[in-house]
Amino acid sequence: MRTELISRDISDSPGYGSGEGDIERLEYKCPCGAGRVIEEHDNIPGFRDHTVYLSCKICNVKYELDTTKGTRSWELKVKQSFDTIKLDLYDNAVDSFVVAIDSFIKGDNYPKYYKIAIKEMFSAFELMLKDILSHEHPSLIYSKVEDFAEPIHKRHSVNYDTLVSRLEKLADFKIDENYNRIINKLRSLRNLGMHSTFEVNRFNAADNISKAVPIFVNLHRRFYEKKVKLSDLLGEESFKDYLKQQMAMTALINDAKKRFEKDNRKKIELNGVVVKCNICNSELIVHEDSKIKCYCCHEEFNDFFFYSTFIKFDDELSDNEIYECPRCNCHSLALYEPHGYHLCLSCGEIVARVTCEDCIREFPLSEVEETTDYSGDTTPDAITYICYECKHPYDEFD
Repeated sequence: MRTELISRDISDSPGYGSGEGDIERLEYKCPCGAGRVIEEHDNIPGFRDHTVYLSCKICNVKYELDTTKGTRSWELKVKQSFDTIKLDLYDNAVDSFVVAIDSFIKGDNYPKYYKIAIKEMFSAFELMLKDILSHEHPSLIYSKVEDFAEPIHKRHSVNYDTLVSRLEKLADFKIDENYNRIINKLRSLRNLGMHSTFEVNRFNAADNISKAVPIFVNLHRRFYEKKVKLSDLLGEESFKDYLKQQMAMTALINDAKKRFEKDNRKKIELNGVVVKCNICNSELIVHEDSKIKCYCCHEEFNDFFFYSTFIKFDDELSDNEIYECPRCNCHSLALYEPHGYHLCLSCGEIVARVTCEDCIREFPLSEVEETTDYSGDTTPDAITYICYECKHPYDEFD
């Protein structure tokens, strides 16, 4: 069965380095009239793609698309069966992983799919780790193990932190710290999408998904099949589409790197840590005109707010590298590498950096005391500094 064509739109595309092309989108009525059948054709050299899907919750129950004659010759057919689908934890995890990748691919044309991709990718990790833990004992995936005896609707599953802890302590399955950091980033984005304002673009989504994919495959190899490949989990068609997406994104990032180097820009550092864009996680950012500007995603930020956010969420910056601001008393005074001074990320106060005469460590001026030589010379060149720890060596410090 074919349905009525409602609209047809063609938009030009500059391409991804192999020449110009266009993107064609056709919308058809669905059988019930509440949704649409969407047909899309990316006619871009090197990145050609043709897809069709049924966007209607009502019709999806009864109908399915048959593309055996080709994407442009699709037909709607009544499903042969309405049998209930049953997925165990492992099957559910792999299904979420595939949905995440498919949604990520669609996100280029419909950014709302990035939210689905992030949500499903975290679910894929959570479900797979629960399955691994359940092999130790099925009751361990519930917050209270005694709930295993209760009806399933009364059981409460463990949260991610408890899940990781039990895997390590009870199943001898430790999650690498870098893996855990990336999975937790997905969780944070998922939570924003469920409970707050959600903001993500193609660069940010690509950064998070591209880091998560090899982790999922490696964890799968570690517990299940050692020789599994990404194409085995996704299927050949989705695997090829994902590779095209990655190639296109790589071309855009490489272009940003060339512009960054051509303009002779240098990466920004705070306390020795390279600062990254809040949106796309790129290191290709510059500070000018009291703004932070990203070469990759072209976003602009207020500088103090940007630095403050970076300090708050970056795991590499420990508390003892951040000092109390003498002006606003906030714990937000950090070393700004390009100019060698300390910058308050709350109020913008600038504090000079000096060296302790005894321990030869560097501190903000507000954290030391002035000393002079025995001749009583108080000229600037004669002034030296000593930190509190060196002046009071027998005091106890946290």
